[in-house]
Amino acid sequence: MAIAALDFSHVAQDQITLHGELEIIQLASHLHLPEEELLAEWADLKVKFHANSEARSPKLNLKQLNAKQDFFGELFPNIKKLLCAYGTLILSTAAVERVFSQVKLIVTEHRNCLKVMTENKLLIIKLNTKSHSDIDMRKVVKLFLKKKRRIM
Repeated sequence: MAIAALDFSHVAQDQITLHGELEIIQLASHLHLPEEELLAEWADLKVKFHANSEARSPKLNLKQLNAKQDFFGELFPNIKKLLCAYGTLILSTAAVERVFSQVKLIVTEHRNCLKVMTENKLLIIKLNTKSHSDIDMRKVVKLFLKKKRRIM
């Protein structure tokens, strides 16, 4: 993933000047940012923060850019957008992974022929209730009995 290039905390000091140019070009194209300006900001960012090994993670770089905004002004506006996107993407994938984990609990080896609509309804119940006592079983039975007859 190209956005991983923003995290240069794992890059050796002597290789930092060459790190991430291709990925930055891909990100500029994908996010419709000016490529030349973004590459220049990327080079300047690496020079400014390479000595401080603790400030080479995207989260800390964004924090420092925000803290030094009065001093630097808007020196890295495009990099700031990328760092914000980085933080958002990392957070947003965790929720999706949790949903997939819940789906794996619903669609098992023995329940592999469920219709998509049924899976969706079961997932909604699973995600929105804490226990079986949250569901009014009388209403469920009434709705079931109103539906057309099923052969069991």
